[in-house]
Amino acid sequence: MVAEELPNLEATNFFKLLKAAEEPLWDGCTKQSKLSACVQLLNMKSTLNLTQTAFNKFIDFTKSCMPNDENLVSNFYDAKKFMQPLGLGYDKYDVFPNYCMLYYGVDAMKINCDFCGSSRYKPRNPTSKGSNKAEKQLR
Repeated sequence: MVAEELPNLEATNFFKLLKAAEEPLWDGCTKQSKLSACVQLLNMKSTLNLTQTAFNKFIDFTKSCMPNDENLVSNFYDAKKFMQPLGLGYDKYDVFPNYCMLYYGVDAMKINCDFCGSSRYKPRNPTSKGSNKAEKQLR
């Protein structure tokens, strides 16, 4: 007799996400699932460079046009939390203002660009506390 092992938390969350892929956006909806709608909304936020406030207002309006039994996420926070089991995070890397160099690998500790000579960091007030802020970042 083989004992069945219970799935770990990560696997359980992933199975919930798979279930959401089959869950209609509302009863009778055949074109979108909860997962597909959330993915498309987050893609629009990224592609159109929407702020969180604009994204949330768009969701509010969309929900007001849908039946009461809709399953759409309520806001940006909920959308990110819903998609978290996929593990689609990102890394941030400092880049020079003209995008001529990326601070990565052997260049990770450099302060000035090898090509244009510009500084990696924004000028800061000498009386301010805290670390330097990069001019630009790539995600």
